[in-house]
Amino acid sequence: VIYEEVEDIIAGGKTPEYISLEQFTFDVSSADSRALELQSDVFQAFGFLLEIFGPNTMSVRRVPALLRQVELSDFFREIVKLLRDDPQMAEDGFRDALLLRVARGGSVRAGQVLKTEQMQDIVRRLERSRTPLSCPEGRSTLIHISGDQLAREFRRG
Repeated sequence: VIYEEVEDIIAGGKTPEYISLEQFTFDVSSADSRALELQSDVFQAFGFLLEIFGPNTMSVRRVPALLRQVELSDFFREIVKLLRDDPQMAEDGFRDALLLRVARGGSVRAGQVLKTEQMQDIVRRLERSRTPLSCPEGRSTLIHISGDQLAREFRRG
C-alpha cells in the first residue's frame, strides 16, 4: 500500500513528506560518493537531501518521513551496497530500488501493536490498492481461511 502511495506521489512530480535532521553523517569511499552523487536527482525526488561533508563523508539533512523509525545507518549502508554492486545503475532501476526500501521503512512491522482505527485504515487502503494480493516483493498480503479451518484453529470442530 505504501509503495503505491509513494510511487504515485513521485510520479505526480511531488515530493513525499520529509523530516529535517540535525546532523546525520556516514562514511563512504570516493567511488561510493560518486555513485551516490550520480543518483542525486532520484534522492531529491524522494525528499532526501544529501551533501558531501568531507572527502569520505556524506551528510544527510533530510529524509522521507516514512523513515522516521528506521535506523538510518543501516538504511544507507544498504543503499551504498546496492550502488557498490552496480555503480552505473540506471536511474529508473535505482528509483525502483529506493522506492522499495523507503516503502519498507514505513510499513507496519510484525508484532507492532495498532489501534482498531489504524487497522481499519490499512484494510481500506489495501482495498483501493492496484495490487492488493501481494507486496512489491511478491509476498502474499491476504490469505483465505475457510470456516472449517478457522474452527480447527480454535479447536471447535
